[in-house]
Amino acid sequence: MTMDRRTFTLLAAGAALLFPGGVRAAPAMTVHKDPTCGCCEAWVDHVRAAGYEARVVEVAAITP
Repeated sequence: MTMDRRTFTLLAAGAALLFPGGVRAAPAMTVHKDPTCGCCEAWVDHVRAAGYEARVVEVAAITP
């Protein structure tokens, strides 16, 4: 099936009406980490690079 310019424009306008807020942002994530942990910091960097919002909570005694 081929799509001409008019059909594309009508579909795009319909999508804009159905989804007026646009595309939602990725969900936020909370990461509890030790302040000195390099692995945790690398994980936060990885998550953010993937487009997620990451809130960091530093906890001195993470094990308990």
